[in-house]
Amino acid sequence: MNNFINVMKALPTFSQKELTEIRTHCQFLLQQYRNDTKPIDNEDWLMLGFISELERLGLYVPVNIKNSQRSNAGYTTVSTEVRRLLELAAPGLDAVQKRSLGQIAAKALVDYIQSWRDPIELSLPNLLLHARQVPVAIDRAYPGYLEAQLLGLTVRA
Repeated sequence: MNNFINVMKALPTFSQKELTEIRTHCQFLLQQYRNDTKPIDNEDWLMLGFISELERLGLYVPVNIKNSQRSNAGYTTVSTEVRRLLELAAPGLDAVQKRSLGQIAAKALVDYIQSWRDPIELSLPNLLLHARQVPVAIDRAYPGYLEAQLLGLTVRA
């Protein structure tokens, strides 16, 4: 209990950036504990990353994700290809680390989209539509990590 009290007392001393990092890490841990009993080996961790990033930003995520997925019929194929590429760039990750990689990829894609001259609205259907851009976004956020197969360092850091 003392650790909790100390953390609560220390929170006001952190910068906004540090608080955002703490929030992101806590959300990841909560998600990890909440989903501990679900099989996660074959899940679409990229889509989970998109959903997590939208929720982190306080944006609406449709309750029925399957309908959103239908709005971009090619997403399943694109997701499979992108996840395979990311797994090659981050070898040896377990299922939980892949979830974290999905969140990192989603954040990189959101940052990439927001850097456009005319950024699109951030929504799940739009992230699904632009999932093919994830490798470009990752390369902008972490130059050279894909090619050098060092992307796993972003998860393990």
